[in-house]
Amino acid sequence: MIGNKISSNISFKSNSDFAEKWAKIPSLDTNYTTPESRMNTVATIGSSRTTPQILKDMDATSPVIREIIQSGKNINSGCGEGGMMGVFYNTAYNYSKRENGIPVQNLAIVMDPPWGDENIDNCIPIGKATSEIDRIDKFMRSSDNFLAEKGGVSTLQEMAQVVGENKNIVFADKKFYIGLSEQYTRMYKDNLLPYAPEETFLRTDNKDIKGILDKINNPLPKLAQSASNLPLAIKELSDRYLVYKGDKRTLNAAISLVQHNEYPNKGEFTKPVVFVGDFFNGIKKQYQAIADAGLFKHKPSELCGFITTAEAKKFGKLM
Repeated sequence: MIGNKISSNISFKSNSDFAEKWAKIPSLDTNYTTPESRMNTVATIGSSRTTPQILKDMDATSPVIREIIQSGKNINSGCGEGGMMGVFYNTAYNYSKRENGIPVQNLAIVMDPPWGDENIDNCIPIGKATSEIDRIDKFMRSSDNFLAEKGGVSTLQEMAQVVGENKNIVFADKKFYIGLSEQYTRMYKDNLLPYAPEETFLRTDNKDIKGILDKINNPLPKLAQSASNLPLAIKELSDRYLVYKGDKRTLNAAISLVQHNEYPNKGEFTKPVVFVGDFFNGIKKQYQAIADAGLFKHKPSELCGFITTAEAKKFGKLM
């Protein structure tokens, strides 16, 4: 599979001076946060896990990364070994320009503490992050362009933060991301989003390399912004969170709660997140796509669920 398409001598094993090199990685190197550098950098977001269901997608992703590199742009990844992260890293390493032997187009923002599969010798680690939210913030500060491939609940959490932030965004799997697109369309139609989804992102497939390059080479979108005065539409009960119809802030908070259940801090599972009403049919479809790709670590029913507005009445009103 992916190993047959990318020849590399990369090893993700720790070495004796790993700790010393790790300590030198800055929180975020400001050399890579200038407007010029951001414009020339594509942050790549996708699964860090390899599942049988996404092997063909991993093969299809490599040519896209190669073309982006050969167009002169940098790839900024999470420095992981597996899944889509491994494809981003390995392809950028193989095709990057070298300066004094260093692949200068292969950038990375690593997680601190390290996961254990990082190879910081064959990239330029430009920053450290302590959480997915911290990492996506640093991706946004160092990249004006985003490419999202198949991913799990962390990928969804990260990309939900990026949508609407005046970035060039490509969801490079049209079928996989149809649920998220439909959710934003519903929010826009209900006047809960000040811009149409097609204004902020392109949803296409990896074979559309020209479309992807055109998107990331265009000027950044100028999106309408509105300071929402809507309260967070989430009700905490003793055994669950209920999520009601709301704006992007509510959606992002709910997605983050699901992500926390999938990757609990210190093993501390919170509560299932229950979405109320057909307003959330899009996000329901998106979580189903994640399940079909084998990218849930836990049973989806343990993390989140969906009920009708009639079923929610027994829990009382939101406020």
